[in-house]
Amino acid sequence: MGRFTMAHEVSTDEAGFWALFLDDELSKQVFVGEVGYHRWEVADRSGSGQDTKRTVAFDPARSWPGPVRKLFGSSYGETEKAGFAAPGVWTWARTPSVQSDKIRMEGALRVEPVAGGRCRAVAEVAVEARIFGVGGLLESSLEKAFREDQNRLVAAYNRRLR
Repeated sequence: MGRFTMAHEVSTDEAGFWALFLDDELSKQVFVGEVGYHRWEVADRSGSGQDTKRTVAFDPARSWPGPVRKLFGSSYGETEKAGFAAPGVWTWARTPSVQSDKIRMEGALRVEPVAGGRCRAVAEVAVEARIFGVGGLLESSLEKAFREDQNRLVAAYNRRLR
């Protein structure tokens, strides 16, 4: 199982970050237009603010290594169920459209204040792929994809905040 942490500074305070992050229309624009997803759609949403729960279906653009591409085929997608587990802690679990009984992806996102009215978004992610022969390759590929997506997401947020 792979566990990793990503931290990025965002050009707004904590409240500003959550306002951006929870804006479904902005998220769709960013994920499809800038992160590179083929589709990002809210399937279900309830609550508001720190009581928000959201289910999103999306088709990320991925350049998988050959053995993983063969395993997934061309119709890979994910569903993410997420919400606040505690004030300021957004937790999520993703289910892939294929091999869902063998792949686990979950994590938590929290935001910390930093100087100058900025904040730091810290994502802790766990990925597990129990697939003989390609599990380790898939885990490292998913980690790379998570890191690339998060870099693009934060860059898009920071461009909007300038």
